Amino acid sequence: TAAAISDGDTVNNTAVNTTDFSGTAAEIALQYTITDLLKGAAVTDPVAEGTRAIVRALLDLFYSDIAALYDNFATTSGSATVANTVQDLIDALAELNVNNAMAGALAAFVLHPRQVRNVQRDAVGGSGAGLSPAMSREDLISLFGGAGQGVLSAHPGVLMGVPVFQTTHVPATGNARGGAVIGYPMVGSGQAALGIVMKRAPTVEIFRSTLAIGDQVRGSMAYGIVEIEDLMGITINGLGTQ
Repeated sequence: TAAAISDGDTVNNTAVNTTDFSGTAAEIALQYTITDLLKGAAVTDPVAEGTRAIVRALLDLFYSDIAALYDNFATTSGSATVANTVQDLIDALAELNVNNAMAGALAAFVLHPRQVRNVQRDAVGGSGAGLSPAMSREDLISLFGGAGQGVLSAHPGVLMGVPVFQTTHVPATGNARGGAVIGYPMVGSGQAALGIVMKRAPTVEIFRSTLAIGDQVRGSMAYGIVEIEDLMGITINGLGTQ
């Protein structure tokens, strides 16, 4: 903590408390065998198709493991039994500022597509965040993106200057969805809500199997994910039904 000094005072060193965080990297893998007979009968290249499927499966688990932590922040906004409103997102962003998480940091909303849809519905209906009368289509486009942005995009738009991302990897418990607004540091400053230990990116190897008379296609990845600073994240709960 800084303190006032008088002219000529000696400035002494101040004890600085540091905290260590550790993350354990674990390996994930999957493999399949394709026989020469199947390769000869296939219309497309089954090895190439299988390679793409393996990489997709590895990344799917990776993103799911990251998103699982979105639902675990101590501070929350919204309710698991009520559809999200614009106010829920504004409140979550405000709590992030109350935690001083935005000092020297950036932020992003990561929500389930149904959470995004409910917030958009709320904006159109004018029932949340004092949005009355109902917002026009042009206002909604401005709120959740611009030309070329659509509901099929992983990045449907921006709210109060903060990018909004949507993904089905957001945790679901029954009909509830647990997205989040998370802070992350600008280059060279600040702390992040989550940390990732990436030891090996998705890697695919192809081996010849004489036993099966075909090819074995094996994919693997090694990583670890850990929460670093709880105050840098706000869980946004919301009902995820139609």
